[in-house]
Amino acid sequence: METITACENVCRDFSVLISPEVFQGLLTLAAAFVAGLFARHIATNVYPVQKEKDRDLKIDEEKREIFRDYLKSVERMLNFNVLGGEREQVEAILVCKGCLNEVMLFSKRETAQLMLDLFLEAEKLAIHILTEGKLYDVDGNLLVNSVRQKFEASMNAARLELRQTDNLQGVGITIVDRK
Repeated sequence: METITACENVCRDFSVLISPEVFQGLLTLAAAFVAGLFARHIATNVYPVQKEKDRDLKIDEEKREIFRDYLKSVERMLNFNVLGGEREQVEAILVCKGCLNEVMLFSKRETAQLMLDLFLEAEKLAIHILTEGKLYDVDGNLLVNSVRQKFEASMNAARLELRQTDNLQGVGITIVDRK
């Protein structure tokens, strides 16, 4: 008994209609056509979606770095009294303001407003610490609570903007009292 392949069988049965070389060429052409359709589908549907996701990821990385630098600079601005004197405070405020400008450039309006509110409150406290030398007002109230609340609100707004929807409670700022 003679063994023949499926291609040989089809070619032998239909050799009257089409020669084997032409039939093989048509099969190759059909395979190339299907591969071309698949490649076109990837190029028009899959690639742009992936490119957009990569772009969003890169923007989120930049925002994360900007938010991190800004929140660190706020903490540094409020702890200048441990680090030095008036010159260090002015330098810390300017660094913080520069970081805030980047936040304003890259973040959504609501997040930017919360970050600005934090800066203004922290700056006010930093100046009070420099002039009065303490974290308390004349009635003995701790002045840092307002800054802590604004810090927590700013942190949660930044997390929300970075698509991390879980709000953190009790996220705080560390301020060292030099008593």
